[in-house]
Amino acid sequence: MTTQTILQPAVASHLHGLDQLSFQHGRITLPPNPFNQKTMKLHGTVAPPPTPQPTANPKQLVRDPGLLVVSNRMPVSVKRTAEGSYRLDKPSGGLVTGLSGIDKGASFSWYGWPGLPVPEEELQDLRSVLKEQHHAVAIPLDDDLADLHYNGFCNSTLWPLFHYEGCFSYNRGDWEAYQRVNQIFADRLAADCVDGDVVWVHDYHLMLVPEMLRKHGLLFNKKITIGFFLHTPFPAGDHFKILPTCKELLAGVLGSDMIGFHTASYAKNFKATCTSILGHKISHSKVFLGKRSVHVKVSPIGIDPDSFTRELAKPELRRLSDSLRDTYKDKRVLLGIDRLDYIKGLPRKIEALTQLLSQQPEWIGRLVLIQVVVPSRQDIGENQELFSTLNRLADEANRQYGKSVSATYHDLLTHIIFSGSDGYQPVTLLHSNVPFNELVTLYNAADICLVASTRDGMNLVASEYVASQQEHERKGVLVLSKFAGAAEQLAGSVQFNPWCLDDMVDALTKALTMSESERASRHEQNRKFVVQNTR
Repeated sequence: MTTQTILQPAVASHLHGLDQLSFQHGRITLPPNPFNQKTMKLHGTVAPPPTPQPTANPKQLVRDPGLLVVSNRMPVSVKRTAEGSYRLDKPSGGLVTGLSGIDKGASFSWYGWPGLPVPEEELQDLRSVLKEQHHAVAIPLDDDLADLHYNGFCNSTLWPLFHYEGCFSYNRGDWEAYQRVNQIFADRLAADCVDGDVVWVHDYHLMLVPEMLRKHGLLFNKKITIGFFLHTPFPAGDHFKILPTCKELLAGVLGSDMIGFHTASYAKNFKATCTSILGHKISHSKVFLGKRSVHVKVSPIGIDPDSFTRELAKPELRRLSDSLRDTYKDKRVLLGIDRLDYIKGLPRKIEALTQLLSQQPEWIGRLVLIQVVVPSRQDIGENQELFSTLNRLADEANRQYGKSVSATYHDLLTHIIFSGSDGYQPVTLLHSNVPFNELVTLYNAADICLVASTRDGMNLVASEYVASQQEHERKGVLVLSKFAGAAEQLAGSVQFNPWCLDDMVDALTKALTMSESERASRHEQNRKFVVQNTR
């Protein structure tokens, strides 16, 4: 799942030595560097900043200025094998996929936590491999500190707060760990930055880094440009005020020169909060901080639709797709692809299907839900409880309306074999990470894709489904929660309120009974946005 934006020649103001800076659909553009004309691609272009000028810091590194991406995790996951060596795997997160289009030259680096403690004597070798093979820079953290930061303040405080969930909690020790981790990141970046660098900080894990880095830059007289992008929703001001440290977080983000959000409503909430909590003046696209102003831009994350088209053309995928279609030749396939997370509305999907079959029995035997549940934070009690609930609901639906009780599989091929031999099964749970080829197969075969998030920063599943329908004669219908960020862009979707089960059932009924011409028209409307947002 996939990415953002940045710079267009729309803002004629000086930002740390750069003449122009702006976030816009799917690309980063900076004035060219006369020493290195190579362009890095991010579903668009990223040109390096102008030639650096000498600074007063004698310890400054000697290299061309470039782009430094910063996030909680690196673009690879580091795992220790049973033999004691390290294995590097590419994670499946939206940010990593989103930035995969960058042509990573010598002036690009990605900073992040490696995800596990690394002994000091092994750190240098690991850092060399990460830098040479993945342009990654590891920022090690103590295990306890990382836990308080990530599982504490990030996922027990900020994540539920930003998604309007009632499980929000605040702990001063977690907040202190959050400050400490942000300072560690800022200190490392400050040591590595050179004049003219662009530092692009991502997401709620590192909201204090921009201000900390700006203070470092002023201290060492380094001219750097700082961007920040939030991948989650930004809540309304009255809700954000619940957080005891809301002022500190706002001030941290406002250390940026440019702040990007997925949707206009998130940007509007942020600017209004800057006024109501900090008293700053705002305009349509800026927050004013005395002599300095911060640009606020709407930059919807995008995908690479061509990668789905290329995958669909492969003979082996055609065979897999034919097998899946043959299994469901007399049925309508309702598809869900979600990480195991309480914001995804997973139980409500099964409840909506059960209600639809109860109210419209003519669909019994003709409608199935295939729900992919990507494992996430399985050591957390609430996620274990959520998956238990999903299994129970699926089992109940299959007992009531199907001929099979077993509902959970761990790969697509097993599912095809068993579902073909077990008879009608209304709900199938695929609990695993799904390889890309199988993911595209599912998207392509599904008649309807259901996204039921109670809140979601964007949700790239919606765009990926649209991209995978290009080779499908009978276009699929996207049924989309109005509280997913994608709802503001994908106007061809059938939208509903995920908090209202009747509304979800009505949306599914509309999709199931929709005419071919309306399906095609809605798909084309969505396709245009997906393509235009990524090229």
